[in-house]
Amino acid sequence: MRFFIDYIAKDQSLYDHHGEEFMSSKDAFDFAEQTAQSLKNKLDGNWRGWSVEVHDAQGRKYFAFQVDTGRAIAA
Repeated sequence: MRFFIDYIAKDQSLYDHHGEEFMSSKDAFDFAEQTAQSLKNKLDGNWRGWSVEVHDAQGRKYFAFQVDTGRAIAA
């Protein structure tokens, strides 16, 4: 299953236009969670206010993680 991992902030966004293949939505969830944790651990102020969001090809948001906390936020 192809999922798209986007990086979203209030005033800017980095969109994944190619996507990545994952065996399941759980695998995409784990990847996004680890990505947010990694960015949080390297937080030097550049990623403050950003979230890591996971969408399918139709644009449906599955879940998102706030980089500042590394926790899931409402999708």
